[in-house]
Formats: sequence, structure tokens, C-alpha cells
Amino acid sequence: MESFPFLILGVFISSIIQIFVTRDMIVKYFPKNKIISFLVAIVGGLFFPVCDCAIVPVVSRLVKKGVPLYAAITFMLAAPIVNPIVIVSTYYAFPGQPQIMIFRLIIGIIVAIISGILFLIFPEGEMTIKNHELDNLCNCVYCNNVNNRDIKGKISTIFKHAGEEFFDVGKFLIIGALLTSFFQVIIPKDIILKLGGNSVTAILLMMFIGFLFSLCSSSDAFIARSFLNQFSLSSIMGFMILGPMIDIKNLIMLSDIFSKRFIIKLTFIVFNITFSAICFFTILYLG
Repeated sequence: MESFPFLILGVFISSIIQIFVTRDMIVKYFPKNKIISFLVAIVGGLFFPVCDCAIVPVVSRLVKKGVPLYAAITFMLAAPIVNPIVIVSTYYAFPGQPQIMIFRLIIGIIVAIISGILFLIFPEGEMTIKNHELDNLCNCVYCNNVNNRDIKGKISTIFKHAGEEFFDVGKFLIIGALLTSFFQVIIPKDIILKLGGNSVTAILLMMFIGFLFSLCSSSDAFIARSFLNQFSLSSIMGFMILGPMIDIKNLIMLSDIFSKRFIIKLTFIVFNITFSAICFFTILYLG
């Protein structure tokens, strides 16, 4: 229940951005200078705290408008981590342990930047984006012709859209909580402790769980906290960093816009960079 206030806040902010901020507005102020574009990609998530569903078409439009692919990817990966709501919810989910929020932020930014740099060094071909583009991945009826409405109509649309998105995203949170409870009750505790005691196995397992659960980054920290007694901090980081960047839900949306080759390359890079960064964190911080 602690996660629901952050989920509600997240869907309202996402809805406001959906209604009032167009992708062309983001494209207009996105620089093409390599160094500056990386900085803007990281900072952009602070000012455009959109959910995973909204950021995929934004990235598509950025690339089609001429923003370098590496910068757009950095923005896509960093936004769910540097989102102010995610930062606050992570801090609140682990009371008395602000370092967890800091670690998540730092490692997430590092993974996003390195992934972007790899796409800069090893660029994609011309067929990265499919010929068609989904102008709006929002399937609710409320957003149709929203630009033609007055301010009162847009405010009304925000509440309707937020309600629709709350139930859409909230189901993943409930399913995640149920799967977590099932995982902890059905599987014998000695097996869980054995898995959690092996750093490499635990990190890989929690990364896979983060990929599978497809949780919203504004509330996944509360699910992660429930694993803290059985799994290491490093593996919890794997859950909270990989999940918001690459999960089943994201891959389905990406497949509608980007080529299969690009998606495989992106998944491979993000997974390996995340795993490597967390292993380095384990050695550096936990010794």
C-alpha cells in the first residue's frame, strides 16, 4: 500500500505531460552536440518524468527528427532512473538507508551513458526504425483530438487519462506483489537463502525478475524491499536498475517501432552493462 501514493503521483504527472507536452517540444530543445546531448539526455528525465509507455514513442520521434540515436537511447534508459518521483519513492521505500537511492541513481546513470557511448562507437544502420511510427501509444479514448480542447477540457482529460493509466500500471504492481509473495512462501527458505547468498546467481536472478515483473519504476522499490532479507543489496540493485530500462512490456512497445536487430542489440548491451556495473559496485562497495 505504501507504493500507491507514488503510483498515483506518477500517473498524474505522466498524464499532464501526455496532454500538455508534445514530442516536438522535446525535440526542439534537444542538442545535437555529442557531449551536450549526453548531459541533456540525463537531465531530461528530471523535467520530463514520463513512464516507460510514453518514452518509447518520444525516443522514436527524437531519432526521426535528427537527434543522434545514442543520445536518444541514453535519454530512454536514464529517464526512468532520474525521474524525481522514482528518486523520492526509492528513498521512502528504504527508510534510514539513503545510500540505496544514491546507488540506484549513480549506477543507473552510468549504465545509460555507457550504453549510449557503445551505440556511438558501434552505430546502427539506416533500418533502425520501421517505416511506420505509433504517434501515440496511449490507447485510451480520452486523448483523441486533445489539442483541440480548451483548458477545462484538457484538465478533465488529465483526470480521466490518469485514472485509465492508474489501473493499467497498477495491475503490474499488484501482480508483482502477488508473485513476490508466492516466491517467498512456496519456494523453501533454504533454497532462497542459497540463491541469495551467491552474489553472481542472485544478481542474475533479480535482474531476470525485474525484467519479468515489468513494474513501474515509481513503485518498484517497494517490491524490491521485500526481497532485501533474502537477497544481497547488489542483487536488489539489479532488480531496480534493469527492470525500468528493459522489461517485457518495453520490448513489446519497442518491437512496434524499432527493428529486431536494434532491440536485440539494445537488450544485450543494457543487460551486460548493468550486470558488469553491479559486479563492479559489489567489489568496490561491499569488498
